[in-house]
Amino acid sequence: MVVTTQSHRKAALAFIFVTVLIDMLAFGMIIPVLPLLVQDFVGGGPARAAQMYGLFGTAWALMQFIFSPVQGSLSDHFLAADHAIAGSRRDRSRVAVRCRATTINGRCSARLQPQAAAPSRPLR
Repeated sequence: MVVTTQSHRKAALAFIFVTVLIDMLAFGMIIPVLPLLVQDFVGGGPARAAQMYGLFGTAWALMQFIFSPVQGSLSDHFLAADHAIAGSRRDRSRVAVRCRATTINGRCSARLQPQAAAPSRPLR
């Protein structure tokens, strides 16, 4: 069976749409809840929760700043499909580790560590 490039484009567009939809749903659910969740984890007042919230935001931005060019370079060098699959596996494992964290220190370490980790599957 020969698959045309038009059907590849439609499939890719559908995949991207579903991925962005899931991401936006996740943001829509976590943004209203995260400040209270952080305050509950920290066990202090709103000022301490704001500090931790800022720490998470700073850590995320720093990791994006450092590793986005690296990831872009890797995806240009290797096959983009293999890199996307490895990134998807890494993201799923990162979410699983974060879901099991019960303390704020566990959340911080789960958030920071996998960002710099190698993909779970070797690239070609």
